[in-house]
Amino acid sequence: MIKTPKNPQKNRQQPYGPEAMAAAQKRATEKQQRLAQALKANLARRKQQARARDGENPGHDDQIGG
Repeated sequence: MIKTPKNPQKNRQQPYGPEAMAAAQKRATEKQQRLAQALKANLARRKQQARARDGENPGHDDQIGG
């Protein structure tokens, strides 16, 4: 009886060439840039909301998000 692996996809050889490494690096940096951009946008939005709310209770910007 021949034993077959449960997940044949896992045992497939990965293309670890210089091109693949470069592509992975590029994807990682793109993802990082997207994350950084999202963080900046989120922070700006929260600051703006805090400013808009500032009329009601001044000086409580530090309690955003909780």
